[in-house]
Amino acid sequence: MSTASFGDSASGAGCLDITYRLYQDDDSKLEQVTAPADTLAHDPSAPAWGLALAPGLPAAQRSAALAELFCLPTDEPLPAGAAEEGAPLQPRFSGVLLMTAASVRSSSVAPIGVPGDQPGAQRNIGGGEWGRYAPRDTGKPGTLERRIFLQENGRDISPWHDIPLRNSDGTINMVCEIPKDTTAKLEVATGEEGTPIKQDVKKGKPRFYHEPIPWNYGMLPQTWEDPQHCDAALGNLTGDNDPVDVVELSGVQLAAGSVHRVRALGAFAMIDEGELDWKVLCVRADLPLAERLHDIADIERELPGELERVMIWFRDYKIPDGKPPNAFGYGGAPLGASLAGRVISDTHALYQDLVSGARANDEALFLT
Repeated sequence: MSTASFGDSASGAGCLDITYRLYQDDDSKLEQVTAPADTLAHDPSAPAWGLALAPGLPAAQRSAALAELFCLPTDEPLPAGAAEEGAPLQPRFSGVLLMTAASVRSSSVAPIGVPGDQPGAQRNIGGGEWGRYAPRDTGKPGTLERRIFLQENGRDISPWHDIPLRNSDGTINMVCEIPKDTTAKLEVATGEEGTPIKQDVKKGKPRFYHEPIPWNYGMLPQTWEDPQHCDAALGNLTGDNDPVDVVELSGVQLAAGSVHRVRALGAFAMIDEGELDWKVLCVRADLPLAERLHDIADIERELPGELERVMIWFRDYKIPDGKPPNAFGYGGAPLGASLAGRVISDTHALYQDLVSGARANDEALFLT
């Protein structure tokens, strides 16, 4: 396997970013990610990744980038049509190596046709706690066999049990399950050994949203919505037997399996088929936007209409499956940061009761 490193590009702009589309054997598009090319390696046995360089890239820079991408000697011509502006390409890359790529460092590449993309949207597949935790992606994306394990110092760990909920700086940790602008419904498998991330199943097949989710979506480690615990403030609704869900609002795409420090801003009390399914709203703490977001009112000021968009999306996303809209407690109004913090503390306590044995593991979840 040979490394395809762009290094300093012909324009002197630094490492190029490449936008890839992963295709299944039937050419159905599954997901799109962006990464610096110098983190990738050429692997003829790996799945195909579609590629397109940004329009307007200088010809010399485009040709040099493509030559390194395909690991070609300097005297070997590019594949036919490869240097044409906006040409779609399908070199082959290792998906595992792609998932360990570092943060996006420039905006040299334009998004290529994923529904719901916003022009100029930032993308990132690392960041946060990336240096400490790294995903180990196994199996083919879009299949029931795929698992994303988390590693620390080269050792597999559980994203649910082995990552702390809180940090010393007052932030909390989020594990990204579903990257922004993707459709594969990924989730932590709480009943499997090691609790890896896997794709949800619907009628025996991998589950996909009917449209890309507009935000990064994930879970809070060491939390649990107990299906035997009644919430008196919400008509004695019980939990959905999962870790608490988080919706990350920065607009910067994260990677499935990446871990990030976030600040909780508020929460929606969603009711899904009679179960309480909290949606905690958060923002990555290492981004400038986080300096301006501390509570619900800040979201409305800095991101006008975002709260309503979140509520409507989660209310309606199951309608195409023939199911009714989801309901919300508190009249659909989001709770503020203080009450969201209480939700997080309460579900952390329920998790601790579960793993300590104070509450019987009747659901046969993986705890050791």
